[in-house]
Amino acid sequence: MSGRSDHDHLVGQREPTTESTADASSSAHAPAVEGPAVRIGAVAAITGGTLIVGGNIVHPRESGQLDDAETLLEVVAGSGVWVADHVLIMVAITLLLGAFYGLTHSITAEPGTTWARLGWGVAIVGVGLGVAFMATEAVALPEVASTWAASSGTEKDLALATGTTIFQLSLTLSAGAALFLFGIGPVLYGVALLGSCSYPSWLG
Repeated sequence: MSGRSDHDHLVGQREPTTESTADASSSAHAPAVEGPAVRIGAVAAITGGTLIVGGNIVHPRESGQLDDAETLLEVVAGSGVWVADHVLIMVAITLLLGAFYGLTHSITAEPGTTWARLGWGVAIVGVGLGVAFMATEAVALPEVASTWAASSGTEKDLALATGTTIFQLSLTLSAGAALFLFGIGPVLYGVALLGSCSYPSWLG
């Protein structure tokens, strides 16, 4: 009688299913993405992204300003929001560094963390180039544009030559920032996400 009871008791116990075992394993290897760094990164991403969108909406635009230094100087000299707009975008780009910091710290498993650290280094360079680009546009360019607009003759020609140099420098800084922030950086962080179990499997 006792043997039958023991048998019934064993039969009544359900064996764990394959699905439940897989879920438990997945939960064990997928730590929660949380912490102060992640929250700071989220706030920085939202704020920085919003400011960049707003700054680009009000950014002065004229046909040919990206092709010709003289046209650009004319646009800058006649704009009342050029400096404030570029300072705003510079702050926004700086905030993106906080966003990348949060993303880096949210990836907690190898080999993802190694790739995330590489992405973080690229993000630092990209943000540095972006800030330098905006600082050039907000400080050096308006000064030269004012001199160019108020002068004539040789002085105007010299101001145009200086403006052309700044124009070329701005294009170089812009291209470098775009390469690091929107090219190399996203690729490295994408590989980091694929190599980490910190995020849901449907992300890779």
